[in-house]
Amino acid sequence: MATVDELLAAETTESDDELSFLIDEHLRIITVPERGVVLGVEGDKDVNRVRFRMNRYYHGSDLSSFQIRINYQNADGEANYFTVSEKTADTDTFSFVWVVDADAVMTKGTVLFVVNCFTADSSGVVQKAYHTTLGAASVLEGLEVDVEGNQPQIVDFLSKLKNELTVHAGTVLQQMDAYAKSAESSKTAASNYADDAGKSASSAARSASAAAGSASSAAGSASSASSSAVAAGGSATAAKTSESNAATSATAAGNSATAAQSSATAAKTSETNAGSSAAKAATSATAASNSATAASSAATKAGDSATVAKTSETNAAISETNAKTSEANAKKYADEVRTVAEGYKGWFETETALAAAVPNGVKGDWAIVGSTNGIWLWDGSANAWVESVPRIDLSNYPTHGEITELLKNYLPNRAATAAELGGIKVGKGLTVDEDGTLRADAQEYSLPAATLDALGGIRIGSGTEDLTAGVSELEDGAIYLVYE
Repeated sequence: MATVDELLAAETTESDDELSFLIDEHLRIITVPERGVVLGVEGDKDVNRVRFRMNRYYHGSDLSSFQIRINYQNADGEANYFTVSEKTADTDTFSFVWVVDADAVMTKGTVLFVVNCFTADSSGVVQKAYHTTLGAASVLEGLEVDVEGNQPQIVDFLSKLKNELTVHAGTVLQQMDAYAKSAESSKTAASNYADDAGKSASSAARSASAAAGSASSAAGSASSASSSAVAAGGSATAAKTSESNAATSATAAGNSATAAQSSATAAKTSETNAGSSAAKAATSATAASNSATAASSAATKAGDSATVAKTSETNAAISETNAKTSEANAKKYADEVRTVAEGYKGWFETETALAAAVPNGVKGDWAIVGSTNGIWLWDGSANAWVESVPRIDLSNYPTHGEITELLKNYLPNRAATAAELGGIKVGKGLTVDEDGTLRADAQEYSLPAATLDALGGIRIGSGTEDLTAGVSELEDGAIYLVYE
């Protein structure tokens, strides 16, 4: 992985016509050149190029394969983004270029920007995303005289639409090509499966024919054995007759014996031939059984091949349907972009100027009005131009200060009653600090004198030895100590 010093060394090889920023992929910081950054001057358009360089891999993800956007906010606070199309990847690092749009440098001041790398599926749902922190660059003051003819935000908007459409169309074409290749592969696989099924059927037919031939040969061998056995029986009968006649004629007996011996030999040969034929018949029967098994297996494989061929045919149909759907979506998106581009009527200073220039619009027509800094649409039902986002007039609403005065006037400190708490007033002997603390003031207090009906304060009288109840003069409420 390249270090920051290595990235700085590589930076010197770039063209002097480009600004170069370095990105620390871990700290997410965009490092600007030491001499400072001037992104452009008011009125510039697509002439300023900013090259970003950073390490290619981040925690196993190849950032050079991500889609990249530069999100920026100009000095007026208006936000937009630029889709990167120019990328260069090396072994460990990669770089990409931001071509600065006119709306980014339309007002002098500071432009804020971040780098956003992301991946998305075919439905546009973001799967992975990587962001940097804020970077800043300056826009210098310029001087333009043809204000009305200068519409950088509209031109950039249409350019972005064209760029987005190009990217989307490329993605759709890639998907359609993939679907077409998948369909062709499925078709080829189906054809191969069909050929295999035909070959398996032919092999099964040949095996069945061989089995039939083997069975026929076995039947012939069995018939020959039976004929030989009959001949052997006849020869034995003849030998018996010759033996009976031998007693009558010795010559005839000798001849008959010779004939009997020949017949016996022939019978033995026939018996041997019959055994051989039986063995061949058994071998043929085994071969016929094996052929039948092979024919059954071939038939099973032929059925499997037909099933796979049917599945491939279904997959090919699904691929074709997906390709048609993608084509329809691409056409719909292109039609929408074409409608937006063709419906644009221009930039006008006021609503009156717009209505005078285009008194009768059609559905889909739109324009920008400078006095409201908003987009206006043609309303066919009202037959008039209307602002796409109506503004709310708050001039008749009271301000915060006015609301405060109203509350003071209409919500005074009410007096408390027996049924209602009301406002709280500070009475005598109490004070309130600035922080709202309630305090009681210190006051002198004298004990009340005791009477016959009230206890009052308690006083301690002087002690005496000659205190007599009912005789001595006592002070009301006083306590006396009697001691000896």
